[in-house]
Amino acid sequence: SEQLNNQVVGFMKFNPSNRKLYTNEGVLIKALHCPRGVKWNDLIQTDLMKRDCKFCENIIIDIRDMEDGKVLAIAMENSSACLKLDLNDPNIRVINHYV
Repeated sequence: SEQLNNQVVGFMKFNPSNRKLYTNEGVLIKALHCPRGVKWNDLIQTDLMKRDCKFCENIIIDIRDMEDGKVLAIAMENSSACLKLDLNDPNIRVINHYV
């Protein structure tokens, strides 16, 4: 992430109460939901940052270290793609208010 006037830009906000991921500016990227509760290690690895789900046949993309604009572009390009996020990622801020 870049520093701009002492503000970090490019990070994302995740609200665990509604499981929605937002850009730094509050634009909805995607609601995160896996009806099967599939774990990352249960998926078929296709490359370092992507895996295939044998249950729903969607691609799952690890968004670790990605900036919000890139993740938004991925979600807009392929709305059925699933996103894997890590709450320990420095690019993720957890927000705990109800939206």
